[in-house]
Amino acid sequence: MNRPIPDNFDDERDLAVVGRLSRLRTMPVDTKRLERLLEGKIPPAPGQNRPMRLRWLRPLRAIAASLLVMALIGALVWTTSGGPVMASAAEMARLHRDMVSGRVAVMKVDSIAQAGKLLSGKWPDQPGLPQAPDTHLMACCMQSVKDRKVACLLFNSDGQAVTVSVARSSELRLPQSPTMQRNGQAYHVEQSGELNMVSTQRDGRWICLIGELPVDQLIEIAHGLRFQ
Repeated sequence: MNRPIPDNFDDERDLAVVGRLSRLRTMPVDTKRLERLLEGKIPPAPGQNRPMRLRWLRPLRAIAASLLVMALIGALVWTTSGGPVMASAAEMARLHRDMVSGRVAVMKVDSIAQAGKLLSGKWPDQPGLPQAPDTHLMACCMQSVKDRKVACLLFNSDGQAVTVSVARSSELRLPQSPTMQRNGQAYHVEQSGELNMVSTQRDGRWICLIGELPVDQLIEIAHGLRFQ
């Protein structure tokens, strides 16, 4: 059906970043041009010859080289770690199974209002919780995915457990997976074992649904989500 994203996708990306940083530490830095520029800008003191000026500049060369390497490393870390991250299908499937089996602490609720009140204590500025049609809310919890906060709701739809997760789209991004369209809205579709996963973005929110229901039914539920 759909090609799943490998579980070790993020591990491989992290190893690649470590390798690039390691190469930066050993990268030779040519400061001769900087030395010539400084030498031309700094007038010699009376009686000071050129060799003495060069000896005085050597510590500056070492400092300049260190600052340049630190700036390169900082820029690389910022570009690779900043911005939204991607929650893999394997991670969301594990979260779903943990909620269903009770391996993570959940709060039993029977209304979105109650869930919002309970989660607001843990996440005061949460992006808002959705009301899903034709489903029965069973539990809620707040989880962390790659250090990003995610509000999770466990619904029962047609006798099947469905986890609806909501986060800010500025913190979690959509996967590079096949999409299906519904009334102009794109839904990214993935699989992890027996579980289907549908994710989309709406009004600054990252929304993910996962369960054993068919993809079309998950999209139907996602399309019907109404945020207060």
